Amino acid sequence: MDDQSAKGRSMNQVAGSEEEIGDTVLACEHKVWQAVIEKDGAAIAALFSDDYIEVTLDGKRVLKDAIVKESPEADEIEEYRIDSEQIVTLSDDSILLNYHLWLSGTCRGVPVIPQDRWATSVWKKVNASWQCSLFQQSHFVRPEPLADGGDKTIQIVPMTVEHVPAAIDLWQMTDGLILTLSLIHI
Repeated sequence: MDDQSAKGRSMNQVAGSEEEIGDTVLACEHKVWQAVIEKDGAAIAALFSDDYIEVTLDGKRVLKDAIVKESPEADEIEEYRIDSEQIVTLSDDSILLNYHLWLSGTCRGVPVIPQDRWATSVWKKVNASWQCSLFQQSHFVRPEPLADGGDKTIQIVPMTVEHVPAAIDLWQMTDGLILTLSLIHI
């Protein structure tokens, strides 16, 4: 990927309009993934703020130093795709980027599964450049298409007293596994 935008600015240098800033932050996100593929710890370090926090798909919290050291050694990401981007301006100097991420490769020798996930990053201006301060992955639920063109997206309904007997039965049938896993994703 070219390190210069159409207007000749560095991709992580602060741009002017909200659309330009969104494009700049998205380009920086692509630079992060390219650095992961290239096992470039220095590029990753430059794109992350000193207070960077990552929350992995399995719920672990990892800080910048560990990511910069471990990612080039453990990750064998061969390919990635970003789509369905949504950018939210949090303030003049912070942007939230949410997108569907698809990964192909291995991590610590194990295939990346699931390959689809939601990813959210928060970028902030640091010394006139954009740096990522938070990255979090979440499970991606693909809606099932219906014959009428709608989708069969899972609906989450608040638990009421009427649900308690069924929840206890489910807990007993699965030795607590189902409810324990569902509580992790709340």
